[in-house]
Amino acid sequence: MVTIGCDVHLKTTTMTVLDHDGNKLARKKLDNDPQQLTRFVRQFPGSKQIAMETCYN
Repeated sequence: MVTIGCDVHLKTTTMTVLDHDGNKLARKKLDNDPQQLTRFVRQFPGSKQIAMETCYN
């Protein structure tokens, strides 16, 4: 299983992918386009968990 951390902003999302040992597999800044985000996530086989950074002003 990989963990995908998402830092979501108005126009872009930065995703960091970690393996089960916490090693960084990938990091990418993507436009907030559903197809682009889905393509990035699907390149990692197996189970995934998503962690989203949340904050507000």
